[in-house]
This record gives sequence, structure tokens and C-alpha cells, in this order.
Amino acid sequence: MHVWRQGRRGLGGITIAVSLRFARIAGFASAGARRAAAVAVLLVLGLGPAPGLVAAQGEATPAATRTAGAYEVSFFIDPFPAAAGALGRIGAGVADAATGEAVAGVTAELEIVDPLDGTVSRVPLQPDEERPGRFEEAGFFFPREGDWTARLIVGGPLGRESVEIVIPATLRAVADEIAEGVDGPYSITIGANPVAPVAHLGSRFTTLVLTYPDGESAPETRLTYRFTNPQTGEQLDLEGTKRPDQPDFFQNLITFLTAGTWQFTATVEGPLGTGSIEGAIVVQENTDAGASGTALWASIMGLLILGGVFLAWRWRNAAKRG
Repeated sequence: MHVWRQGRRGLGGITIAVSLRFARIAGFASAGARRAAAVAVLLVLGLGPAPGLVAAQGEATPAATRTAGAYEVSFFIDPFPAAAGALGRIGAGVADAATGEAVAGVTAELEIVDPLDGTVSRVPLQPDEERPGRFEEAGFFFPREGDWTARLIVGGPLGRESVEIVIPATLRAVADEIAEGVDGPYSITIGANPVAPVAHLGSRFTTLVLTYPDGESAPETRLTYRFTNPQTGEQLDLEGTKRPDQPDFFQNLITFLTAGTWQFTATVEGPLGTGSIEGAIVVQENTDAGASGTALWASIMGLLILGGVFLAWRWRNAAKRG
């Protein structure tokens, strides 16, 4: 949901200013000559918006849309249904119900009602500076199962309205499922967040293990993963970590160092026997790493070129004195 953008005067803007300044010092008298020198520096450096500095995520699909007076309100909930005992994220979008256009200048107050005792929790929502009518996702911890009520109070040019939806939270839900199967005495379900991670950044794997076919808890189990990248031949082995509050769940933060389609096998061992399932996860290139390399190379080349301009200036002054 977040949109990251480079500042107005980033690396390219600073380099233009410095290049023009040194071109002036070096004795390029006319403005045209100075601009030409600066352009030459930029051409050598190959500067532009560094890859990874401008990154926008795709538009999310709302979990629910409701009409409230003159407003159409969309709820963005990740995951949906929510997982009890885990953190969820809730955002909102407000549009004109008649035209479908986003409504600028609106405010939003989010309240979450506990299904057990009716306790109301107020969750602050921050406006998305890049998109009118949108509010960035905020975190909320769902401590238990049940049907939680989310109430959004909207105020703006079309009036003040309130709208509610129900967010079910289930204890044995695995969000962002990427693999599921039955083998031997166990039912195994695996989720990953994000489902398409970036190399060098982690993805949180959540694995639910239940007995099969009765679907009961299987607390005395051990889980191991083996990940393989067929493109590079890399292999990663690790053991699943049980959640102390929910022993049916294993949760690990896993970091893949290279991009590609990683194949994996998850194996469960316990008193009832052994079971395993297979799956795959697509790891994307880390463009930020490329941007850092580009910026470093650009800085080095810039210093070399500016050093050359400085030496030319010194030579010019020495020639005049001679």
C-alpha cells in the first residue's frame, strides 16, 4: 500500500548542481558551455532515478465494500479472515458513492469491538499522502477467535457517516496459504507473508500441523524445512519453531539470498509417524541492492570527474601565471 518516491532533489539533482558549479570554476564562461559540461558528467555517470528508489505496490483488493450515506467505503484487511493470536492490518478507502471517485479531504476514525465483552479499541489511521481518500493500513492484534466488528466513522465534504463490517478471526487459519496437503497421519498447511518475498528480505512462514483425519492438535511434533533454488543449486535447511501460545503452529522468519523459484519440502515427525508436503515460493530480485551499487558507482565516478575538472582548473591558472 505504501508508495515510496525519491525526493525532488535526489542524487541526480545534487549532481547537476555540483557539475554546473565546477564547470563555472573550471573556466567554462558561457552558460551553454557550463550546461554541456554538466550533461557530459551525467551521461558518463548514467544517472537517473536509481532503481528501487521509486517502488509502488499494486492496488490491493478490498476485503469488503459498504455504502454509508453519500460515501462508498472500502476496507483493506490483511489477512482476511484474521488469524486469532496474530497481528492483522486494516486500512480504508473512501469514494463518492454516486461517481466512484475518491473523496479528498476526508477524515476516518476506526474502532474495533471485541466480541467477548464489547470493549472498543480505537485504531489511528493515517491518510495516504499519495492517494486522496485512502488511509494507510494500521496494525491490530486479534487476541482471540470470534466475529470482531470494525466501525469506520467518516467525515468530509459529503457529511459524516458510520459504517460497520464483521472481521472473523479464527484460531486455525493460515493466512497467505502457499501449500497444503495430507501425508500419513498429518494435515499440513503452510502460509508465507509476503507470498512473493524479495531476496535478502525475510518472509514469515507459518505452518499449521493437525492430525488426520480427525483434525486434532498434534503438539508433540517436529517440523523441518528444506529449500532449494534449482537455478543456483543453493540449499537451505532449518527447523520449525513452535509458537508457545499456539503449539499447533510453527513460525519462522526465512530469508532467501537469491531470486528465483525456490522449491521446498516440509517434513513433520511425531509419535504418530512422519508426513511431508512440497511447495514452491517465488523470490523477487532485490532492486534496492542494485540501487545501492549504482549510487556507489556514481559517487566514485563523480569524484573522479570532479577531480579531473579541478586539475584542469589548476592547470589553466598556472598557464595564465606563466
